Amino acid sequence: MNPVGASVFCIIALLVVVAPRRWSLLGMMAGVLYLTQRQQLVIGGLNLFAIRLLGLMAFARVLARREFSFGRLNGLDKSLVGLYAFATLVFLLRSKEGLAFQIGLMVDTLLGYFAFRGLIQNKADFVWLLRGLAVLLIPYVVMLAVERMTLNNLFSILGGGNYTWIRDGKLRCMGSFRHPSLLGTLGASFFPLYVGLFFSRPDRMYAKLGIALSVLIVLASNSGGPMNALFFGVVGWMLWGVRARMQMVRRCLLASVVILHLVMK
Repeated sequence: MNPVGASVFCIIALLVVVAPRRWSLLGMMAGVLYLTQRQQLVIGGLNLFAIRLLGLMAFARVLARREFSFGRLNGLDKSLVGLYAFATLVFLLRSKEGLAFQIGLMVDTLLGYFAFRGLIQNKADFVWLLRGLAVLLIPYVVMLAVERMTLNNLFSILGGGNYTWIRDGKLRCMGSFRHPSLLGTLGASFFPLYVGLFFSRPDRMYAKLGIALSVLIVLASNSGGPMNALFFGVVGWMLWGVRARMQMVRRCLLASVVILHLVMK
């Protein structure tokens, strides 16, 4: 972690720990966007990634302020814990390499999940996050545009890599992530959420901005996976009108698979 990256981390960490809950929530998203995934401290042979430290701080905050309690776990919470515990256990039993990485992945997931569970307590909090994130994405997309035009990743200043990945003559932007597909997945994940926000008239301006920025992030990544995710987000919203008749949709999908199996080679 270089001095510039350390300075940015300290500012975001301070926001996460001491700011009001909603601003702490926005600070977490700022960390996801602007702390590169290669920023780390190596202490005693352990890699302490900046985003992992931030997740730990946020988790400690929600516990200390009683914004989250393990006594109020719901079915989704328990399912997530069970899934990652099972997946990690299977990996540990079947492999002798990458054990620390796999355990770290489970820890990162659970810390981040429960930190956000404490910081987002109702629908109003979530809508506020989408509004703030739309504004937060503006300079981020500008930095991606610079990367696309100059082949120079500005996030390398913070300690990220500066790699050039070309596909079909077009750059695959990475931004602050380790891989273009991860960057594109960010945009594809928030796209359907901003489409939903569009139906709220007071938030329509933020929704339009969020939709546009999400699509630009997907295009900047130049990756097939995020493009497919974006497509299925559109398909999902097209099915909104028949949400009460999903049995018919499922039967049509099954029939389509059978027909394709019969006619395709």
